[in-house]
Amino acid sequence: MVRWKFLHYLLCVFSICAASCFDNNSAPRRGGSMISHTVDLWNVEKLLLRGAFLCKVCWNIPKAERLFRLALQIEPSNPNCLLTFASFLQKHKGDLVRAEALYDQVLTVDGDNVEALCNLGQAYTQEERPRWDEAEDLYERALSIDPTHTPTLCNYAALQGNRNDGRGSPSSAFMLYDEAFDRIKRAAD
Repeated sequence: MVRWKFLHYLLCVFSICAASCFDNNSAPRRGGSMISHTVDLWNVEKLLLRGAFLCKVCWNIPKAERLFRLALQIEPSNPNCLLTFASFLQKHKGDLVRAEALYDQVLTVDGDNVEALCNLGQAYTQEERPRWDEAEDLYERALSIDPTHTPTLCNYAALQGNRNDGRGSPSSAFMLYDEAFDRIKRAAD
């Protein structure tokens, strides 16, 4: 237990130190710093992983955002960069408009991206005036590509249970939740 806490502490410190070498413009500082040179050598996937770690474990949202923005500057059409930043904007910033635009970009590059379809559907249900039908179409499209995608099953179940336009189906919601729980249970075994 003590080793895990120490390792966790070291990873947080390293991530925060590495992220702190970025200025407010989200670009690496130039000037010969060894840290800047190291950051320049990181690839986009490492930037995304460090940002996710900062976001989820260290709760350092501003520095995570800088890393996500830098990854997008390096590879602006990378579906993984677009998807990660869109998810960040949706979950941590509540910026559904920009998140939806980024999800659309992901789907332009990779029309069968189940994660983007699922997250865009969720964004549609979170709007002030939810777009239930469009979200339902996205969930059905995602499930036609990957019928075992648990987040899509859960989001589709939530849509069926929360839909307030008279077209939701509690029985469908229960069926979808049961399917999702079965998938999770099978994955755990």
